[in-house]
Amino acid sequence: LYVAPESLTKLENIEFLRNVKISFYAVDEAHCISEWGHDFRPEYRRIRPIIKEIGLRPVIALTATATPKVQHDIQKTLGMLDAEVFKSSFNR
Repeated sequence: LYVAPESLTKLENIEFLRNVKISFYAVDEAHCISEWGHDFRPEYRRIRPIIKEIGLRPVIALTATATPKVQHDIQKTLGMLDAEVFKSSFNR
């Protein structure tokens, strides 16, 4: 199930998600969480509180464009300061 953060904030969607089995949350374009990022979207900052409301599960945050400052902000906002971080080169 894919849900954009803007849809995730709707009460009827939160109610629905409380009643389905969620294995984990994947936050794509996670750089949008950070006010320091180039594409900040305020709804992304509400993801962690909504996850707490729906039910805690593992979280993976994905981005290809996070500076160290943005990365720290993502981890802090999602409550993942102790998470293992995997980085790769931009060279493909």
